[in-house]
Amino acid sequence: MQDCGQLISDLNVIFVSVPMEVTLQRIIARSRESEDNPVFQQRLIRAQENQTLDDADFVVDNSVSLQTAAQKLLNYMLSL
Repeated sequence: MQDCGQLISDLNVIFVSVPMEVTLQRIIARSRESEDNPVFQQRLIRAQENQTLDDADFVVDNSVSLQTAAQKLLNYMLSL
């Protein structure tokens, strides 16, 4: 991320965050694979590894309604 910031001086990093319990509920609701499937387990591991991004300038909370998240993102972008 730091390399990008050096190349693009006005770069703003936006991170979309969702709590693990919401991620788990969404993965289960999609019914793409069973909980004992390795792909299911890999999705959970990736989600756990990507819970935060310290370099983010703004964090979108993806556990709220789409309208709420979109409005907050829009407000942030308009403030730049």
